[in-house]
Amino acid sequence: MQVRALTDDDRAWKEEELRRAWGETTVARGGALVEAAELPGFVAVDDEEARVGLLTYAVRDEEMEVVTIHAWPEGRGAGRALMDAALARARVLGLRRLWLSTTNNNVRAIDFYQRWGMDLASLVRDGVAVSRQVKPTIPLADAHGVPIRHELMFELVLASMGAVTIDDVRALALSLPRTTEALVRDRVKFRVGRIVYLAFARDETLMGFAFPKEERQALIESEPDKFLMPKPRDQRYHWVVVRLAAIDHDEMRELVLDAWRMVVPKRVAAEHLGPEPD
Repeated sequence: MQVRALTDDDRAWKEEELRRAWGETTVARGGALVEAAELPGFVAVDDEEARVGLLTYAVRDEEMEVVTIHAWPEGRGAGRALMDAALARARVLGLRRLWLSTTNNNVRAIDFYQRWGMDLASLVRDGVAVSRQVKPTIPLADAHGVPIRHELMFELVLASMGAVTIDDVRALALSLPRTTEALVRDRVKFRVGRIVYLAFARDETLMGFAFPKEERQALIESEPDKFLMPKPRDQRYHWVVVRLAAIDHDEMRELVLDAWRMVVPKRVAAEHLGPEPD
C-alpha cells in the first residue's frame, strides 16, 4: 500500500469519490459546512496502482482537521496508511493537534480511530441536528436503522508547549521518509541509509545535526549559548551541536527538517516538504 499527496490530476476522481461517499462534496460538522473538494489530502494506491482510499484535511490555528477519510474495501490497511500520512504531514508542519468528527452510528470508525491512537475529546448530544440545518441531506438514520444524532470528536495531541525532548525529535524524524533509528554505543541516532543526520549525547541533552560546515562558525557565534562546535574528530563533517533545552518546538522542527533535507535526494525532499526555499 502506497500513499501520495493529491495532485491536480486527481481532482475529477476526488470529486467523484466525495459524492459517492458523502452524497456531495461538502461535509457538515459542528453546524458548519466545509467544501472538501477544495482541500489538500492524500490518496492510497494499491500494488496494482488502483486508487483505494481518500483523505482530505484542513489546517487552522496550529491544528489539522481530517475532514473526510474513506477507503475501499475496508480492512486492507488503506485507512491506517492515510491517517499515518496525515500525521506525518502534521508533524512536519509543527502542528499541535490532529482531530476529526464522526457520528454515533459510525461504530467501525469509532473503533478504528481509538485503535489508531486517538482519544475521545468531546461528544455533542444531538449535534447532527445542528449540522443538518446547513446540510439538510444528512439522513435521519443509517442503512441499518440506527438514528444519526450525536457528533463525536476524536483527537491526537501532537506536542505540548513544554521543553523539547528526544521523544519529540523521534516522532518528527521517524515521520520522514527513509529515516531509521539506531542505538550505537548507547547513543540514539537517526539516519537515512548509512548517513547519520541526527545524533544524541548519551544523556540526551545535546543533539548533533547535519549542517553546512561552511556556515557553522557563523551559526555558533550568533548564539553561543545554544550552538556548540562538534568534537574535533567530527569537525570535518557537515555537523554542529545544539543544547536541546535551549530550543523550542518550532526551532527543533526547522533544524531536523533541514538536516534531513541534506541527506535525501532533492526529489524525495520536494515530494515531502515542497520545493526548497531560496
